[in-house]
Amino acid sequence: MTKENFTFIRIYKVFVITMLISCVQSSGNKKSVLFKSYLKSEFDFTLNTDRKYFLIITESACTGCDKSALNAFSKSNISNLYLLISKKNYNQWNEKMNNKNILIDKTGNLNKINIGAENTALIVWEGNSISDVVSLTPDNVDSVFLSISM
Repeated sequence: MTKENFTFIRIYKVFVITMLISCVQSSGNKKSVLFKSYLKSEFDFTLNTDRKYFLIITESACTGCDKSALNAFSKSNISNLYLLISKKNYNQWNEKMNNKNILIDKTGNLNKINIGAENTALIVWEGNSISDVVSLTPDNVDSVFLSISM
């Protein structure tokens, strides 16, 4: 085997391994990068490795889910909990909120990004990535908020 062939094989192996790693990356990692860049570009909000919770309320969320989640949010005293809400829903529900940690999506991009949070959801950010996305309903919102307040 010539030196050129040996070098080519080494480069090929590195290329294949790199491609496999990028293909194996979970969609969760891609969603984390997308979410992090969305927050940075829309709100100049920088995420790090600290645990944070984001209550997501999109324009397509159901009214009952919104109401239950916003009631729980307004009653909570969780300092690392943020509300990320569409402008339309904020205008509808703003009297229910105490104006703490609220990020209002004025551009409508929240509905356009695919981060797994359809309708009303809680995103858990931990260790520089999304660690969980929990869909919220009137039936589970109290237990979800209880679990993150501990």
